[in-house]
Amino acid sequence: MKRFSLCLLGILMLAGLSGCVVSRRSITVAVPMEKVDITYSVAWGWGMEERLSIAPEGSLFSSVSTNWEDIWDKPYNSGMTVYRSKDGQFLYIGLSIRLYRYDVEAGTMKAFCYSRDAVAFTPLGKQLAAVSFTEHEAIDPQRQERLDYVDPALKGEISASSPQSRYYSGLEYLGRFGVERAKGRGSDVGFEPSDKVSEPRLGLGGTCG
Repeated sequence: MKRFSLCLLGILMLAGLSGCVVSRRSITVAVPMEKVDITYSVAWGWGMEERLSIAPEGSLFSSVSTNWEDIWDKPYNSGMTVYRSKDGQFLYIGLSIRLYRYDVEAGTMKAFCYSRDAVAFTPLGKQLAAVSFTEHEAIDPQRQERLDYVDPALKGEISASSPQSRYYSGLEYLGRFGVERAKGRGSDVGFEPSDKVSEPRLGLGGTCG
């Protein structure tokens, strides 16, 4: 009887640990111009992590993905922004403290710590990048921050035409992934396209160096 009780306790503990680690949410959005699918995933465990995956259109398997990135000050600093180059050669994704550049033709992805190493700024982008975070609002007022909750009422798909970025030269803003605002853990995730929500300030980020 004692052995049975110990075994039962062990099973319950393993089940609890498994449930803690495996609580995940994800959403996949098609990028029709480049014929790829982008998946944003969030894992709720002892902490909170997020990940990016990209696959050819309609494929069940991703061609590239990032490691699971810890979300600091969770869940308020979760989210991922997506841009495309005007020529369709690259996708640019801002996730956590890194910027990722996906080569559409080659199917490869490269990470950058600083956005200046991967993209060119517009005059407004240069001005913001040259000053501290506390000065941004005075220069570029009433713009959404890069990392924030997603509004379920504004979820959607990538639109056929996307606006030119306010901050990055030669890029178009496609939209933003993130965790939906809700009470408790395990919230769903969603995607806000650029035709419903404007581009967040310096959306590609990049501060891991």
